[in-house]
Amino acid sequence: ARERGAVYLDLERPRDLAKLADVEQFCEINAGKLVVLDEVHRLPGLFAPLRGIIDRVPLDRLMIETDAPYLLPRDLVPRPKTRRNEPMHLPHVLRTVAVATGREPEVLARSTAAAARRFFGLPDPA
Repeated sequence: ARERGAVYLDLERPRDLAKLADVEQFCEINAGKLVVLDEVHRLPGLFAPLRGIIDRVPLDRLMIETDAPYLLPRDLVPRPKTRRNEPMHLPHVLRTVAVATGREPEVLARSTAAAARRFFGLPDPA
């Protein structure tokens, strides 16, 4: 992850969790990097401060994902019979982020796709 300017924290590991004692400071120190917080759903107390930080992330730096296959969105309707999250649910995640941040879904889709292509070194679609 270091080669691409990324920080990965597994919040089930006490050492990684301790790095978020001051989440604002952690995000300021790592501004400009991809920050991955694995298992963040286990710490709902982080949601409010993270929400304030996410609102300040420039569109060209924001990426979204589904956490497939382990964390099915709670508000997904209809619920899949398998209870397995799939990449096909990414549009649902996108709409949820768009509503939460007050951004247009189409703009958010274009910008997050471009950010992911840049980060992973993928070509632009033809």
